[in-house]
This record gives sequence, structure tokens and C-alpha cells, in this order.
Amino acid sequence: MSGKDFKELVKALSKSAPSSYIRLLKSLRRSVRSAILKNERRMVVLVGDVYDLKSVLLGRTIALYSKWVREVKGDNVKVKVLYMFNPDFPESRFRREVFSETLKVRKPKNVTVEYSPIQESERYLGTTYDVLVLDLHENLKPNDLGRLIGIVRGGGLVVLQLPNWDSWLKKLTVFQRTLATPQHPESEVRQVFKKWFIRKLMEHNGIFIYDVDAKRTLKLYKEEKSTVQPFERKLEIPTDIRFPKELYDLALTQDQIEVLKLAESFIDKPKRERRKVFVLIADRGRGKSCALGIAIVGLVWELLKFKNRVRVLVTAPNPINVQPLFQLAIKSLETLKLRFKVFERRGKVIEVKGERFSIEYWDPIDIPKLKGDIVAVDEAAALQVPMLHSINRSHNRVFYSSTIHGYEGAGRGFSIRFLKALKDDPKIDIIEYEMEEPIRYSRNDPIEKWQFDTLLLDAEPAKLTSEDLEDISKGRFEYLKPDLEKWFSREGEHELKSFFGIYVLAHYRNEPDDLAMMADAPHHTIRALKTKSGSIVCSVQLAEEGPIPDEILDDLLKG
Repeated sequence: MSGKDFKELVKALSKSAPSSYIRLLKSLRRSVRSAILKNERRMVVLVGDVYDLKSVLLGRTIALYSKWVREVKGDNVKVKVLYMFNPDFPESRFRREVFSETLKVRKPKNVTVEYSPIQESERYLGTTYDVLVLDLHENLKPNDLGRLIGIVRGGGLVVLQLPNWDSWLKKLTVFQRTLATPQHPESEVRQVFKKWFIRKLMEHNGIFIYDVDAKRTLKLYKEEKSTVQPFERKLEIPTDIRFPKELYDLALTQDQIEVLKLAESFIDKPKRERRKVFVLIADRGRGKSCALGIAIVGLVWELLKFKNRVRVLVTAPNPINVQPLFQLAIKSLETLKLRFKVFERRGKVIEVKGERFSIEYWDPIDIPKLKGDIVAVDEAAALQVPMLHSINRSHNRVFYSSTIHGYEGAGRGFSIRFLKALKDDPKIDIIEYEMEEPIRYSRNDPIEKWQFDTLLLDAEPAKLTSEDLEDISKGRFEYLKPDLEKWFSREGEHELKSFFGIYVLAHYRNEPDDLAMMADAPHHTIRALKTKSGSIVCSVQLAEEGPIPDEILDDLLKG
């Protein structure tokens, strides 16, 4: 379709919107204004296969949203939109073009739109936007939701584009096609996760759902009529600080201020043969890496008063994990007017170097071989416990930062084996702090609750009673062959959460994709052990592989 055709199409469809959608927009306006005051987010789900009308309604919604924001925040406020789509599919490109043309026609003030392939979702970790549009027609990949939903700030809007639900449940997404194997073709792939996803959208607050094909509202969220108390972060900076106050002014939450204050203890060198360790944990989106970046610069500033040169070593499973840390370190250095140079590798910051200091990224395996005044280990639970011990033994001032509930699990080895060893070591002075306040939105944000519940990010194992422990000691178990349709229903999801909670805590690299794989993959089988009192204490997920040729099988058996 030519540019002229797009313009004519958009003009024709923009003349009038379905009356049912206009009513939804009126309700959404009230909800958005309330959300801005409460620093919460809202979600709009556009369902249907009439692509042109859907994209025009989407453009209209974004244009109106920008107007509503200006009504509350003032005329000069800017609205940043991230539009994620799948450019491999012509239908996805078409929807993007119609949306783009709609915005040109409506000309919303101070709105900037960034378009990006949804396959690059990991690149946006740590960024912040006012509006996120996810075109999920061709693919529903849970990891993308885990990474992207949290980048929208309070008062912002998340928009999901989904196919007609009836037709969606009869076809496979790109992700689902990857679950097929030679022994289990695409016809055997299940449709359990989509049903779960739809149900969670219907259950949670803060979500509006509109069926474009039928031109009817499937769900409205009605704000409570009580007086809205405007959200306000009350930050209190201690009076007895050692870092420059300008660094404390960069903190966005009281949690970050507390981290900076605790980090000041690292200014003083540990006594002979002793080590200082700071363990910082938080759910994703709490600003722990940013707080660490500010703290590192505070330590550099103070240590330079009595050291000729300060070297900080930073490590993580991947350089992408420490980009928020480096971003805030750079901002902190600029605030203190320290001169420095930035070095990058493949578009990622790996070193910030001044005349008498350096903050350097190194792979974890290199850290024990290097000498540094301070070591910061981000996403520590992703590293093997022996590696964590090796880093700890080789340096006397170490920060360990890790995620509790995020899109990639928590890591039982870190929380049980490593932390216990640190606490049991009489030569280690350990500081522990857990950050709880979200950095971009309020604690009561309904969209985070939907995200955590849908992807089971905060799933926990069952709390064991004395009866459970007795059953375990005597080997009294019930062997479960779960009905996945039941487990992913309202009736059975309590057992699903207990089952998956064991995975979340036991294996750091557990991801939301694993939940969808468990639900839909035809070659995956689920088994569990349950105590007589009903607590799931063992989770097993079996993947059928093969066939393996006999000659290779013989080699495998020989090791």
C-alpha cells in the first residue's frame, strides 16, 4: 500500500470511532488522570483481526493519552512511546504503518515514538517510557513481557495488541512453533498458556479490554470514587553523611538513600585479615544497580582523599547487566564535575576512566586475578557459588547485588549456600539490605501485580508444617501426574504456584518462557510429590529427547 493509500485509509477511519470505544475512552481518561496522581499504570488491550481499525483506534488512544497527561502535568510535558512489533511479518508492518500515519493525522503535541523489533526486548532493560505498545499478534513470548512491562513509569500506559481470541486459540505463535519436535509435531502443541494469559487479563485491576471486531467492550476498570491522594515520595537524607550531598540528591527512593548511607562504611579499610561484604537484594525495578552506581562514585570520591589511585572492578554474567550501574556512575561523576572518558565494547560501556580512578567491567572469572579497591558483583545469583567464594576470598570490600523476583528467577545457591557461608565466617563484616520500593511507579501498581501473577515471578514454594516435615521424614508422599488444564485454571493454580515456586528459587536461569513451555510443549511432562497434608515438595519437568543414533548413544554411555 502506498503512502497516499495509507493517508486515505486513516482519514476515512478517523472520521468516527465506534460509540462503544468512545465510552471506553471516557472511562480510560478518568482512570489515567487518577493513575497519574497515584503514580500507577494502566493497560489497554485491543483484541481483534480488523487491523486497520485497530491501528487507528490505537493511534487515537495514544494521542488522547498525551492530551490527558498535559491536562494534569502541564502543557510542556513530553510523552515517550516505545512501539514493539515483529518486522518479519507484513501484517505487523502494516499495523505499524497505519498507527504511524494516524499519529501524523492527529498530530499529538510533544509525543515521540520509537519503533523497535520485539526480538530486541533485552536491549530496553533499565530504560523508561511513558507508553509501551506491544504487538503480540504473531508471537507471545513471556520473556518479552517480563523484560518490557517494567519500563513504563507511573502514570504511563501499556497497550497490548492481540488477535481475536477464538482464532488465536486455534493457531500457533512463533514461540509455540519452537516447542514442536520431530516426535511431537505442531499439531500436538497445547494452548494452555494463552487461556491462562487471557484469564489473568480479565481478573486483574487497571486493565481495559476492547474487541475491535465486535466493536464492544469486554472489560472496563472503574476507579474507586474516593478522593485520590496525590502520590508523593518523601525522601529524608541523613544529617551525618560522608558522601557528597549531591549524590544523595540523585536518589529517587528512600531505599536508595539507605543503600548510600550503608555503603559509606566501605570508606574505612577493613581491619587486618577481615573483609567487608554488602549484600543488596531486591525485586526487579527497584533501582538496586543504579544505587550501586552512585555508591561506587561516592567511594571513589572519598578514597581519593587518601589514595593516589582508586580502582573499582565491576562484574556480572553479561555486560548488559551492568549498564544501569554505569549510567548512574557516569551521571554521578558529572554531578561531581569529575573528568573522565567512557570506553565501550559492542555498544556497551565497559570502563569509565578518570585521571586517578577507573571503574572497569571484567568477566567474573577474571576478578580473582585482579587487584581492586572495591568489587561490585551485579546479578550475583547468576554466578556459580564457587565463583562467588573465589571473588570474596580475593578482595576485602565486595558488593553483591541480586534479584529476588524478576524475569529470570532468584537462585537458591546464592541465598542458601553462599549467604550462609558469609554469615558463618567470623572474619566477615556483612551488611544486608533489601530494597522494596519500585523506582518507576508506586507499590500498589496494578500492572505489576498482573505481571507478577501472570508470569509467576513471585511464586514461592509451600510453607512446610510440622506434619509436612514428618511426612517427608517417613517418605509419605502422593505422586502427582498433573492435569495442566486444571493447574492453569482458577481451581488448580495454587498447586501450580507451589510447583513453579520451587523452580524460581532453586534455579536462577528459570524464566517466564519456562512457564509457557511447561504449559504448551508436547514433549514436556510434569510430575510432583505432595505430602499427605497437601504441600508440594518436589517438582519435576521431563523433556523427551531423541532419537539418538546408536553409534552416538554408545559414545555417550562411555562418557
